[in-house]
This record gives sequence, structure tokens and C-alpha cells, in this order.
Amino acid sequence: MTTKNHLVCDGKDRADQIAHRRKKPGRPIDFSAGQRERYRGRNVVERCFNKLKQWRGIAMRSDKTARNYHAGLCLAATMQWVDPVLAGLATP
Repeated sequence: MTTKNHLVCDGKDRADQIAHRRKKPGRPIDFSAGQRERYRGRNVVERCFNKLKQWRGIAMRSDKTARNYHAGLCLAATMQWVDPVLAGLATP
């Protein structure tokens, strides 16, 4: 059933849709040990990039030279690395 170029599901085909989804190959639900380790590594890298992008100059790439951009990137990475160490040394 269609209305103005939109498909409308009336619930009659739900069983067919579920059966079709089960036939399609997709991402496995159970990760093997190797996949789990790769996912953890990718997750760490992705979180690192997201934290670095919190720095406005890195996210916008507003530096005129590659040298200045690289220096800002190194500074942000160093601050990200040192911050948990300094937070552990602080006394409440």
C-alpha cells in the first residue's frame, strides 16, 4: 500500500520482513576474541580523536602552517595524557 510515494506498513508483512532480515548477512552479534580486541583498540583511538577535537584550533584547523598545527596537536595530546596523572596527585 502506498500513499503519495510513501510506503505504509500495515503489519501484514511483518513476518516476511523479519524472515528477510534473518537471511541477510550482517554484523555478527557475538564477537570473537580477535574482533573484541580490535574493537577495543578502535574505540580507544576514536575516543582519543574526539577528545583532541575538543580543542578549537585543532577542530577548525585554523593554523596557517603545518608546523603550528602539529605543535598544537602535540600540545593537546600531551595535555590529554598528563591531565589524569595530575588529577591523581591533587588532594581534595
